[in-house]
Amino acid sequence: GLHGRREEWDEARTMEGSHAPDGTAAAASTGLQQTARKSVNRRTVDYMGGVVNLLQQRLWLRSQRDVRTVMPVRADAMELLPPEGFLHQPASNFTTKFVHVSTNKMRCAVNVVLWTPDGHRLQTGSQTGEFTLWNGMCFNFETILQAHETAVRAMSWSHNANWLVSGDDKGTIKYWQTSLNNVKIKEKAHKEALRGLTFAPSDLKFASGSDDVTVKIWDFARCYTEQVLTEHGGDVKCLEWHPHKALLASGSKDSLVKLWDVKSGKSVATLQGHKNTVTATRWNKSGRLLLTASRDQLLRVFDTRMNKELRSFKGHEKDITAAIWHPFHDDMFTSASYDGTIMFWLLDLETPQAEIESAHESAVWTMDWHPLGHILCTGSTDNTTKFWCRPRPGDTWKDRNKMAKQDMGPSTIEEVREMGGLSRRPEREHIPGIGRGGKTSFRNPGFGYERDYAREDARDYDRDRGNGFGEHRAGWGGGHVGQQGQQMMNPSFRNDGAQTLPGPPGPPPMQGMPPPPGAPSAHNKRPRT
Repeated sequence: GLHGRREEWDEARTMEGSHAPDGTAAAASTGLQQTARKSVNRRTVDYMGGVVNLLQQRLWLRSQRDVRTVMPVRADAMELLPPEGFLHQPASNFTTKFVHVSTNKMRCAVNVVLWTPDGHRLQTGSQTGEFTLWNGMCFNFETILQAHETAVRAMSWSHNANWLVSGDDKGTIKYWQTSLNNVKIKEKAHKEALRGLTFAPSDLKFASGSDDVTVKIWDFARCYTEQVLTEHGGDVKCLEWHPHKALLASGSKDSLVKLWDVKSGKSVATLQGHKNTVTATRWNKSGRLLLTASRDQLLRVFDTRMNKELRSFKGHEKDITAAIWHPFHDDMFTSASYDGTIMFWLLDLETPQAEIESAHESAVWTMDWHPLGHILCTGSTDNTTKFWCRPRPGDTWKDRNKMAKQDMGPSTIEEVREMGGLSRRPEREHIPGIGRGGKTSFRNPGFGYERDYAREDARDYDRDRGNGFGEHRAGWGGGHVGQQGQQMMNPSFRNDGAQTLPGPPGPPPMQGMPPPPGAPSAHNKRPRT
């Protein structure tokens, strides 16, 4: 221990008869020098720069029309704002870029993921009953805690961000502080596994749903059951409290979605339409729309003011296991299915607007948005927790789909072409805002085929002549004009490859005029008169 090290150092000082060495020398004299840790490069998603830009722009922004348009170039990554700054462009907040994958040392399925209210950490609940905390910016491991004896099935933070409630397979409910100190345990709160926990807007009450076909309303301070709702005909798989009112929505294995009046404890409406187990019920930010997901591979949106279905969405090929609204966009939501696919939807369109195929190797059981809405986290039965963010301006298709060490997309150009992501002859890159008229173009070599640069330069030279450059050259003393330029200046010209045109009246010929760079030698010859 430390006392033994000090005695060894005292003996060495006495034998040498010298002054006390510094800490490094002492460690070296006793052979206790520690090896330095190797630095690890980690991906970081820092939101502070965008938040600062948004706060500065609020001084002069009158409406969303004043927001500066972000161009698809890497230089505009500095101008990227948080999702709150793009309320008029929900599609700009599709988190389709893979950032990081986190896995516990003891590999086990991830049943619940939940961001802390401040967004600094992500908390996961696993099949082994453990809480794991991951850093929300660098995504590195922070701490792990054995919270429950059985699998964690539900977690929910209070709106005042002071309390956390969790439930497990035994039906036990536990209270936690922000420091993860367990302050209360309610055993046998339900007879079977809990499937959902949600707080009331006032945080004075919370609700729980279970496989024992009941929904219970609890007094938070006393941890006492106030009401038991038993009108469902099957296991209750999900529930969520209305963001503003005393209204509760729950989904069950009986394919029904029920709306409950918490004060009276009675069902006020039953929403039908699904043909299989309802796996998710989610209120949007305004509380006007209710999103439901089911194992019948359908998503439905209901207007609770009229108890009427607005639209159904179909795109998944397997059972839908999770769904969630975006925290800032009332018309954007995300869903995940049993085959590990993640889809992004807009309320006005029936088809998915973005899709991540094989995001996980198996079912995605849970997902949660960062409080700022720029990162999506997903948990799966493949024992991993993955983080997804918005693509940066200028990111290529390969950058958006690169999955750490494993390549989840096509690995060769041929595979990309087969998928329709690249034509057989790639187009030339161009600067946004400047057309492709030949005046500004950049070659992008390296696509794996031989290119005849001399022929391309000759073609470009002819095209430039046709766009006006040939007229000036002809005015310098006459000269061979490209086919496109001849057709523009003389519509009756026939492409027989032998005609030349005299130049229009102009200044006298300039002797010794050097040819344009890259032009073939054939174009530098003047016709004989």
